[in-house]
Amino acid sequence: EAAYRASYRNIMSEIDNERRDISTDLCCEIIASGDYPDANPDNITNTLEGLYDGFCLNILIYPREFHREDALQRIHEYLAKTFPKHVNLPTEKG
Repeated sequence: EAAYRASYRNIMSEIDNERRDISTDLCCEIIASGDYPDANPDNITNTLEGLYDGFCLNILIYPREFHREDALQRIHEYLAKTFPKHVNLPTEKG
């Protein structure tokens, strides 16, 4: 496994960088169109990246307690609170 780590990291770095760039661009567009003067697209993107990584770990470590839908719900909640003019707060799962 260790022998493949560098190759894996190279592949994942490309994917991570592309996702980060797209997220930052989207945040810039939303900020510009929504009058969010205190919003920082790099900070928002970094928070999203941390959420993605943390939720992936939660799904792996706690598969019975934490699911993909839980991660999606929490990311949606964060975006709704960050960009309330653009994203509606999701309803609670019943």
